[in-house]
Amino acid sequence: MKCPWIIFIIIVLLLLFLVGCTNSKIEGGDINIEKFPLEILGLSEDFPPQIVGFIQTNDALMKMEPGGFKWEKNGKIIIADAASPNQIAESFEAMTLPPETKVTIQLEDQPDLTLYLWKDDIRAKVIPLSNNQFKIPVDQGDYVYEVIAQWSNFKNSNIAGSVSYTFVVGVE
Repeated sequence: MKCPWIIFIIIVLLLLFLVGCTNSKIEGGDINIEKFPLEILGLSEDFPPQIVGFIQTNDALMKMEPGGFKWEKNGKIIIADAASPNQIAESFEAMTLPPETKVTIQLEDQPDLTLYLWKDDIRAKVIPLSNNQFKIPVDQGDYVYEVIAQWSNFKNSNIAGSVSYTFVVGVE
């Protein structure tokens, strides 16, 4: 009775060994592990773009934290999800500012911007922007903001996309 199980185990191990030792081939050549994901998706190293965003006041400049994004180029779409702005905000310190300070949002290639104030894990309200600027509130406390930036033709390259950015402002 033990003999059939031993033969079965030997056959399974032999099959696993043979399958594990084969060379992987793609029609037309070997797989280049370094370029494999980009080639399969038809992408290049400059897509999707990595755009750094900032908020600026008269005295300070602070990098916004990028979150989820969606980019499209030549019919190919890349989407990445991220934590909510409230969760992202937990990992960095607020820029401390006096009440009613004017803040400017800076992003490459002048995208369309929508600014949201977050409260209790939801988008509490849309904050109006004028020339990519807004004033922070009068009341003391930390305020979590999300900027949705949308490019319809990034750098005239037929790339369209949107990115969520998060920043926190502390009112003294």
